[in-house]
Amino acid sequence: AGDVAADYEREFLHWLNAIPFNQPPFNQLYLGYGEEDRFVLASKILAQRLAPQRCLALDGGHDWPTWSRLWQAWLARENFPLAAA
Repeated sequence: AGDVAADYEREFLHWLNAIPFNQPPFNQLYLGYGEEDRFVLASKILAQRLAPQRCLALDGGHDWPTWSRLWQAWLARENFPLAAA
């Protein structure tokens, strides 16, 4: 809800909502976010549209230390490099 044109986040979520979840980009996306990220609500909405194995949330905020830990966690997952190719 709200004025989509005045808010990039709402515009993005509106666009995402119009795309079937089993088609690109959803079937190609991986989502990682910090549980204390200021955009956590948007991330959780997006996570509902993605397969659970393509989502990862860790403690942390909207910052490089959190993103670095998320990236390391993705790389440590079995078959991630093959699935992401």
